[in-house]
Amino acid sequence: VFLASPPPGAAPESWPVAASIRKLPINLPIASAWIAQSVAGGICILDARHQPVNGHYGIGMSCSEPSRTDSGTYLESTRPGSNVVTIMGVVPSSVAAVQVTLTNGTTEKVPVNDNAWGLETEAHLQSVSNVEGG
Repeated sequence: VFLASPPPGAAPESWPVAASIRKLPINLPIASAWIAQSVAGGICILDARHQPVNGHYGIGMSCSEPSRTDSGTYLESTRPGSNVVTIMGVVPSSVAAVQVTLTNGTTEKVPVNDNAWGLETEAHLQSVSNVEGG
């Protein structure tokens, strides 16, 4: 169950509207992803792990500012005790792939499926750019 409103002290732009949450078509071994509208009008990405950590299934979340909804957003997360970095994002409809540069110096072109993309790696995200139309 996801709280329908932000807890006290939480910034509205960093909290999803519960009724708008829908699953993204990202198939990763470690996590699943959801998208939602933020209370402030931005875009939120939620990341849920398939395996519990210390008996709990953690949720990662990142929300964009309302002024950035045209460019998409992404979320990077790690799991305690693991070297795996999960990176997930959403992009506008005109984007066919994203070019991801990682902190180890490698770049990877990640295909977009229904406005969503994701990858698991052992390096953190340095930058991401949209590849329009393929």
